[in-house]
Amino acid sequence: MIEQTISTKIKPNEKQQECIKEINGKIMVLAGPGTGKTFTLINRIKNMLLSKIKPDTILCLTFSDAAANEMRQRLIKELSVVATKVDIFTYHSFCNSIIKTYPNQFELNENVKLINQTVSLELMKRTIDEIQPQSFVSQRSDKYFYAKDFISHVAKLKSLRISKDDYLNCLNTNPNFRPRLNDLKFEILEREKAGNMKNKTRYQQVEKIEKDIAKAQELWDIFEVYKNKMFENNYIDFQDMINFVIDQFETDNLFLKEIANKYKYLMVDEYQDTNSLQNNIIFKLLDEMENKNIMVVGDDDQIIYGFQGAKLDNVENFLTKYPDTKVICLNENNRSSQNILDLSYLIINQDNNRLENNKKFNKFNITKKLKAKNNKVIEKEQKIKFYQFGETMQEYNFIVEDIDKLIKSNSMSKDENNEADLSQIAIISKKRADLSIFAELLKNKNIPYQIDEGKSIFTIRASILTYFYLKALDNHILNSDKLFGILLLSPFEIDLNDYNRLLMEHRINRKDFITNMESLLKKENEFVDEKKIRTFLDTFNYLKDYASKNDLHETIIEIINRTGILEYYFKSEKNKMENIMSIKKIIDEAKELKELNPSVSVNDFVKYFDDALNNEIDITIDKNNMVQNAVQLITYHGSKGREFDYVYLPNLVASSWEDFRRNGDYKFVTDEVLEPVLEQEKKDAELLKLLFVGITRAKFGLTMSFASSNNEKPQELTKYLNIAFDKKFDFDTYQIDYNRDLFENEYYKFLSKDIYNNQKAFEKEIRQRVNNIILSPTRLNDYLECQRKFFYLKVLNIDIQHANWDNANYGTAIHNVLEKAVNFAFENNFYPKLEEMLEWFNQNMDNSTFTTVEKKEMFLKRGKTALSDYYPRFIETPIKSIVNVEYSFNNVEVQGNFISGKIDRIEKNKDGTFELYDYKTGTPVSAKKVEIGESREDYFNQLCFYKYAFEKLTNKKVSKVGLIYIENHSKTIYKELRQNDMEYIENLITKAYKDIKDLQFNETAKSNDTCKYCAYKQICKLEIL
Repeated sequence: MIEQTISTKIKPNEKQQECIKEINGKIMVLAGPGTGKTFTLINRIKNMLLSKIKPDTILCLTFSDAAANEMRQRLIKELSVVATKVDIFTYHSFCNSIIKTYPNQFELNENVKLINQTVSLELMKRTIDEIQPQSFVSQRSDKYFYAKDFISHVAKLKSLRISKDDYLNCLNTNPNFRPRLNDLKFEILEREKAGNMKNKTRYQQVEKIEKDIAKAQELWDIFEVYKNKMFENNYIDFQDMINFVIDQFETDNLFLKEIANKYKYLMVDEYQDTNSLQNNIIFKLLDEMENKNIMVVGDDDQIIYGFQGAKLDNVENFLTKYPDTKVICLNENNRSSQNILDLSYLIINQDNNRLENNKKFNKFNITKKLKAKNNKVIEKEQKIKFYQFGETMQEYNFIVEDIDKLIKSNSMSKDENNEADLSQIAIISKKRADLSIFAELLKNKNIPYQIDEGKSIFTIRASILTYFYLKALDNHILNSDKLFGILLLSPFEIDLNDYNRLLMEHRINRKDFITNMESLLKKENEFVDEKKIRTFLDTFNYLKDYASKNDLHETIIEIINRTGILEYYFKSEKNKMENIMSIKKIIDEAKELKELNPSVSVNDFVKYFDDALNNEIDITIDKNNMVQNAVQLITYHGSKGREFDYVYLPNLVASSWEDFRRNGDYKFVTDEVLEPVLEQEKKDAELLKLLFVGITRAKFGLTMSFASSNNEKPQELTKYLNIAFDKKFDFDTYQIDYNRDLFENEYYKFLSKDIYNNQKAFEKEIRQRVNNIILSPTRLNDYLECQRKFFYLKVLNIDIQHANWDNANYGTAIHNVLEKAVNFAFENNFYPKLEEMLEWFNQNMDNSTFTTVEKKEMFLKRGKTALSDYYPRFIETPIKSIVNVEYSFNNVEVQGNFISGKIDRIEKNKDGTFELYDYKTGTPVSAKKVEIGESREDYFNQLCFYKYAFEKLTNKKVSKVGLIYIENHSKTIYKELRQNDMEYIENLITKAYKDIKDLQFNETAKSNDTCKYCAYKQICKLEIL
């Protein structure tokens, strides 16, 4: 069965075959760009399974969730069920899995949460308030200017795993700190003894070093206080996850052996991107594995994430630590044409420290020159174009015009709709600011684009409007100017004459707009459109009162609905998606701050945004990771792993490359100190790798360019390209001169606008989003209940529901206790006492947030009663009958789509069949209601969903499914689902996927009561697409 499934149309080449067949020992695969490393890894796993190797003895570690998901889905498509048993993780998810599987090994509170950006920033601001830094002070004395930098610095200190004593001792051992300070002081003393008083520069150096020492000491204080605040608020971050596991590995060797020897084969993808912390995990596992079988796959020429801790040392250390490693180089490239590969090799080979050039590793016979092997690409090979422009503005205009011509030509690839596939064009830049300029120029030409970063909410109209309204609501006297700015804008749009009347009144009495509105409304005929003024004022006063009685999250939802802000920007075609996403971001920020501090107010929220704006802390809308049919605007770092038919590399000037200095770069006292020559070599190597990555993104169309002046200031070509001209590389070269007479024309091109088709761009993004939706039981039922609400909540991700978090937190606490109790039973072979479970429940409730103390007390009493009543029934089940709790499944295929979910409890019967259960808190319903066409059809769908997924995933028979009502367990429902039920759920899932992908979002809820109280009712009747 497996052999038929895994046959592949593409045959691996000789080197790939070597990787696939060599399954024992230590192997390093150096896989250059486009050499098919993922294809090789997947075929290697297939070969291992064919060789009767058990799938659950294989561990694959990769760098990103996207890479892990891609590998997992490709394996499932080719191998079906057996592939789901191969463990494929990112480093963080691997460590998280260990923590969840062995909770007793880790002293973590219940309900510990992974910190997000909003909470992280707020905790850092509290840290700054407590520390009151004296050394880290910006030129403008902005209090929180370094907040985001501090968060990055804390992450680095965590990754170093360094003690306070060792850290502070670096001040004495790092030659740039106290040793240099002492030398300078001694030098000044000797010079002044000799009568030489010209020491101003030396005194300045002393002052700088003393400040650097103070900064280093202050940073450790910030690190400790911030860590404590995370702990107090029950948060952890990615570094914590890995550190917790490493700590246990180092203190409990038996535990390390147990984890390591669960696996016989270890594979690591993108090995060059690992940092020292992640490498530590790999080495510890490998050193304790009885079968030391490992394959690491990477490319030392693509180490571009140095700022995240990736470095050549990690690759070199592997070969040094394990000298018996076999190195295999993949040299056949299936992405690019030969001239692109030749240029990239010419550039990267300037790095004398790359493995191929390092004599220390000669014995491994490393050869990395790539050969083009894709005939379809070879047929389209064209010369690399190199342009020299007179002025930067001219360069940017030319590129956009060239793209416009390219799109209209017959050279473009087509997408599935037979339209020009714009995603095959990329502009890659070192500076994000350049990408923003290209975005505007493309927009002016009505060319869709996708930029690889989220836009700041302080630059988007909808979020600016909301922010200004919030400021006025917080204090309409102090922030009256914000009302001046929004009253003429939609959705408010008061009459211009009325606006001028208010403005004139303000100039006379110096009172704010709200006060003047109130006083003028008491008189007759003061306004042209009195109704609109009165509506604005009534809404404003209503919301001010609402904010005083409700939490922040509820208030923000009420504001965007009651004012009509959400409705207006949903109807507006112009920049629709970014406006909607900016409103979503404000809602999300409010929700996250409220979780950290339930009493957070509108005033606190306004201050949070004020601080971000004043301290240049970007709050950005969520980055869209789905590739749209649009020109891709990406940085060199963001381009890694991507490929395009046509690539433009502009602005190849020294000031952006070797001469570029990043403001605010902080030198850690723990950083390695190199001689100036070696430091320059290191910098050159990093930039050569970056340029190499950019060049190798192109399949056959590569355009490189620079301008000899920017705003009439001279610029030079980066030195990294000199070798190409010295070696007379065969470019198609163009020199386009520039003179002042042409300035006006170029400036006009820069500013001119075509009409941008916003609705078409919106629809394209929606199509991309729905293609990435994975249905769970909840999502399926949400779509069936109301297509419109599903669109707003699951496609646009706008959560404006007034959620009952009290019930949700109570339900989560009950689930956590039952899960912990079963895991306890698994480990000890007996159930915990009721008193222990009640104590766990108390801990869960203490770590949860409730709207009021009274609500919490009510749920505490209710939960203790429920657990006490359920306990005798709970411990009746033999422990050996329980197979799993909180069992998550992903990537179960249904007619070419995937589904996911979580089953609360799985039991195994003596006849080998299984029973699946879902815990419910709340009012029970009868079994008759849990049927097709009845009031709880959603429960029936959920049970069918679980049985279908489990049986497909395991090939095991499910004899019974049920709903366990914890608070009334005598009403537990059991169902014996049949084959026709499985056909029903498969058809339901398949049809739902088809309708979603066909953008069927027009049907609304069948119940008028559901619509009546729906948070989306104000925008529901709008035409969506």
